[in-house]
Amino acid sequence: MMKVAVIGGIGSGKSQVMLAFEKVGYTVLSADKINGELWQNEDYLETLKASFPEAVEDGVITKQSLSKVVFADEGKRKLLNSISHPLILDRIKSDNSDLLAVELPLAVESGMLDQFDHVVLVDTKKRIRLKRLEGRGVDKKRAKKIMSVQVPIKELKRWSDVILVNNGTLDDIDKKAVFIAEALAL
Repeated sequence: MMKVAVIGGIGSGKSQVMLAFEKVGYTVLSADKINGELWQNEDYLETLKASFPEAVEDGVITKQSLSKVVFADEGKRKLLNSISHPLILDRIKSDNSDLLAVELPLAVESGMLDQFDHVVLVDTKKRIRLKRLEGRGVDKKRAKKIMSVQVPIKELKRWSDVILVNNGTLDDIDKKAVFIAEALAL
């Protein structure tokens, strides 16, 4: 069994890399998608409501209201991570695929990296990431705020055993990612 974490900052191209890993035959998981599944669980939502009452509007907590709270307060962000990360890790550990790749946006913060055989960092210039996010409709000020609270790429490099530079075209990243996925599967 081979478990690979794919990490990098917002807008770096992790999702594109995951498509290449899937093409090679890996089972792919996304911590963000697992988190999205948690939002369908009533017990999880009740825990969030109790932990973040300031994010509750008319008895409902939304990702948007919670996002405003946690991006404004590091302590609240750590609290959210302490609630969600163990549940996400349980889901990852429950997958027994021979080849598993996991898109892990909060790699260092989650404390999950020791669960993986390899860590692939998708490294992309900040200006390119900002342009990609703008293309997705993310306001430049918000994008910079998100980037400012993420672990710096310099630190992510220390955790990585493979660095995939993604400053080119979709075809470039696909070729590089397929090469890496095949090499790690050997």
